[in-house]
Amino acid sequence: MSSFLLGCLPFLAVTYLPVTLLLFLSGLRKNNYKTVLVWCIFAAVANITFLILTGSVNGYLAYHIYLNMVVLPPYSGPGNLSVLRLLQTIYSSATAARFEIQAFCIFVASALLILKMEMPSPWRSILMSFGLVSLLIRGPHFHSLPFFYAILALLFIYVTYLKSYLRIAAPVFLCVFLIFMTKLSLLRASDFNKITSRPIPTTTEFAEIAKVVTKKGELVIAYSFENFQYIVADRLPASGYFFYLPWQAKYNEKPVLNIKIDPCVDILLNKPKIMLIDKWKVWDSFSWESYSGCMDNIISEKYTQLGEKPYYLRKDIYENFSSEIIPMLDRK
Repeated sequence: MSSFLLGCLPFLAVTYLPVTLLLFLSGLRKNNYKTVLVWCIFAAVANITFLILTGSVNGYLAYHIYLNMVVLPPYSGPGNLSVLRLLQTIYSSATAARFEIQAFCIFVASALLILKMEMPSPWRSILMSFGLVSLLIRGPHFHSLPFFYAILALLFIYVTYLKSYLRIAAPVFLCVFLIFMTKLSLLRASDFNKITSRPIPTTTEFAEIAKVVTKKGELVIAYSFENFQYIVADRLPASGYFFYLPWQAKYNEKPVLNIKIDPCVDILLNKPKIMLIDKWKVWDSFSWESYSGCMDNIISEKYTQLGEKPYYLRKDIYENFSSEIIPMLDRK
């Protein structure tokens, strides 16, 4: 089963491919390689079958692999996939805050201990360690959570390898484990307050207006990157691109495998009554105007902006709803 789950990892995120390969190699043995291979192949078949039944294999390859590996990197910075850049990302992820530094130190200590116990042939531990470190290449904070969860498993290995010193190892492990669980359980008031001070909104101004303008089942748009608006408004997006960022527009210039989602075509077809277009300057580097293209033409020709807010109401229904909506804007 562990081999099956390992085989599923690359389908979850392409950045999990390194850890998948390294853990696969580190766990491969003469007496189990056939079983491991069978389960990994079964995982690949199961995921591909799921894609065929619920989605598109070509779409997966185009967006999950090609867009992320080829189109996106230049927007993330020069040399995004270079070894130096990846090492910089790993370093920033491991040192983002005090907790991350402490956890990484525990990882290094545990890895060195396992390495020592496997001498004179520690290559499995080396592969495993590099595999876990590769989980940090996605970036700091919540992106690197899989790495820090993996450290909990390393602590169990730490105790296993210290059977002869169990009287010492058990209290140390228990202490460290309790510290981790205390942190994860938000028992400390300061940790709990960090969560409660930033509650997830249950409604927004846009959501309230959308519920006035649209009926349940009708579609809306929330661009550039306001995905939660669909949830709080209880409305589905009017385009397969439910958010819109520069690399999506760049991909559309030269799509692959006959896979293309055109938000302009979708919006003209579905005619959402209201759209949120905040014209976010992505990472303070890429302005909305640099990639919006036909979107701006649609907005200017078919929609009316509601005051100074980033909300756009379809012109043919503006008169029907403006008297009800404008007072809602004034209340904010």
